[in-house]
Amino acid sequence: MTPPPVILDTVVTERTTTHELDDDPWSRFHRWGPIALLATGTLLSAGTASLLMTPDQQIPASLLVVVLAGWEIRRLRGHAGSGTVYYIVRTVLAFVLSLFNPFFAIYAVMGYFDAPWLVGERWARVGLVATAVTLAGSQAGDCLRRIRRSGSSSSCCSSSTLR
Repeated sequence: MTPPPVILDTVVTERTTTHELDDDPWSRFHRWGPIALLATGTLLSAGTASLLMTPDQQIPASLLVVVLAGWEIRRLRGHAGSGTVYYIVRTVLAFVLSLFNPFFAIYAVMGYFDAPWLVGERWARVGLVATAVTLAGSQAGDCLRRIRRSGSSSSCCSSSTLR
């Protein structure tokens, strides 16, 4: 006995949709961009880890990268789940990684490109602001480290820092 035609149509449609996604450059970017940006950020962070991170920060950052890489690979295999949950978790973890090493902000930049696709037009601006805060924090990271060490914000605003 053969399966009902509706099931066969669904399977063919899903395969066709997957191949069509690979033909569209933006769809390829949204599909492969997060894992490529995570890999790029990880390589640059690993290269600068001895300069920007303590050994106590390297271990949790490494664990987060492994978790994110596994999650991204799972997403590539079609186990995406909710786009909103994916976007929120990815943004929060990118923010945390950027606190460890500013080069992880390379991964966070994906939030600028796929916020409307994943969270919808209504919440896209909130996602964009969260991404902007992550990137701004990564650029101000050295200043934030100096404030923590010295206990004063004047160390960031000194004339030697501005030169």
